[in-house]
Amino acid sequence: MLHHFTKITLRTLIPLTILASPLYLIRFSIFDIPTNVLEVLVLIIVGITLWHAWGTKTKSGARRCFQHFLRDNTPLRIVLIAWTLMTIGTFLSTAAGGAWHTGLGIVKGWFVVPFVFLLCVHYALRHAIISRIHIFRALIVGGAFVATAAIIYAFLDIFTYDHRLRAFYLSPNHLAMSLAPIIPLMFTDYILVRHYHHSRKTYIFIVFALILTGIVLVLTRSLGGIIAASGGLVLFFASYYRSWRMFTGSMLALSLIFSLVLATLWRTPRIQDFFTYSHHSSLASRYVIWHVATDIIADHPLFGVGPGNFQFVYLAYQKNYPPYPEWAVPQPHNLFLAFWLQTGIIGLCGFILVVLLIGKKYICIVQKKKYAKDDIIVLGAMCALGIIMIHGLVDTPYWKNDLALIFWLLVLLASIQNEKDDRKNTRLIYQQVENVCKHQDAQAPYLCRAPHKAVGLLQ
Repeated sequence: MLHHFTKITLRTLIPLTILASPLYLIRFSIFDIPTNVLEVLVLIIVGITLWHAWGTKTKSGARRCFQHFLRDNTPLRIVLIAWTLMTIGTFLSTAAGGAWHTGLGIVKGWFVVPFVFLLCVHYALRHAIISRIHIFRALIVGGAFVATAAIIYAFLDIFTYDHRLRAFYLSPNHLAMSLAPIIPLMFTDYILVRHYHHSRKTYIFIVFALILTGIVLVLTRSLGGIIAASGGLVLFFASYYRSWRMFTGSMLALSLIFSLVLATLWRTPRIQDFFTYSHHSSLASRYVIWHVATDIIADHPLFGVGPGNFQFVYLAYQKNYPPYPEWAVPQPHNLFLAFWLQTGIIGLCGFILVVLLIGKKYICIVQKKKYAKDDIIVLGAMCALGIIMIHGLVDTPYWKNDLALIFWLLVLLASIQNEKDDRKNTRLIYQQVENVCKHQDAQAPYLCRAPHKAVGLLQ
């Protein structure tokens, strides 16, 4: 009974936590330790996961599940190595920068909490408590909720001074960074509903959510977010549609939509400044920020300046330049520069390792002759990560609590092995064990007594 209760609770709380990721903005302290609603929810999930593992009667407890995480899936093993490098790099960069209070808070909120949540989600997937489509749908529904709330702000005429929509987020760019990766997930779910589920209500919801999210993304007037979302959709269509006719039709439709968006925003000062490259345009401002950031890296190449310290160091370097076009710059507006400056060269290597892993997985999956249902989900997650990388060239779509959580969930969805392939590999390994036992190999007694250990040995 208790085991069933923890299972139902995890099945409810994990999607709820994904939906509630923007609630990290509600902050408070517990015993003088600053925290937020999102971190409390993750802590509750960790406790229930350990409770479920302790109450499991089989050999698949928490320690056993962690062994599976390390042993049975090479991509997830690489993800763990990459996260370790990023976390160690952040600690060392914090020590070099000296801002321990800010640095440790960033380590907790942007690295430890999202990755611990990833481990809990992996445990739930491993024990069939939830499926990857539940995680997928939770991200989509969360994006739809954010888009709905943002539309309400638009109807109430609550915009920034330059008439950009930011809703309850800190900036319009933050709103764009949270919604842009969700768009290919919605397209993916649209395809899944059409070909596998045939649910009319779900179909209508996905189409409505997709239109709503696109409108909100346009209202943010984030050119980087719009271009990144378009690039991610091009990647998805090029990967999914093997027919030249279907791909051409999708590209024509996407080009038409992008042209309409550009025509709508053409008269706005932000777009005009971008194309005329005025001194106060966002592109000119970013060029100055990137120039200063590279000079800072040249002076601090190993450990960076510490997480959360870029604003202060950026202002300290002003004496070496003409007056800045933009002064309030908490991040260097480039994902790779941000990791180098705030996690050092070690953390940057960890992030690049994740990028290379996803690139390799993408090449492997597009080489398949036919996509299974799980392959389509993995492809959608990879295209969402592609949007993060494209957007990361002009912004930093990681360095917030909710963005970090989305990033690691997408990495998990893109990295976990196809369930059918996993069962197939396990059957092949047990066949190898039987063959070894028949030929009386030196290790045969060990393998025959403990075939579950032989799985890890032979892999």
